[in-house]
Amino acid sequence: MTRTTPRLIGMELLLLNVQKKLNPTARKKRTAQNLPVHSFSTLMADLVTITLNTIASKLEGADLTFLKITQPTPVQQKALDLLGVSLFVPSK
Repeated sequence: MTRTTPRLIGMELLLLNVQKKLNPTARKKRTAQNLPVHSFSTLMADLVTITLNTIASKLEGADLTFLKITQPTPVQQKALDLLGVSLFVPSK
């Protein structure tokens, strides 16, 4: 079962809005590493799609809960690497 928060819906709408504003030429530009070129706003819109999910089991007799971060795309990972940001979640 997935629960979508209003904040996530807002971020998805932001991403769609930014993508609609791009002209076709801008969407085709690539870096030397063949990654899509982003402006600051499109990169931020892309990065906000990384989510932290809490997964809880419904197994009888077991109360298991863990956190999972969505796997970043190559562009997101490159941005995180350049910023020196880790998506590692320390265990509680």
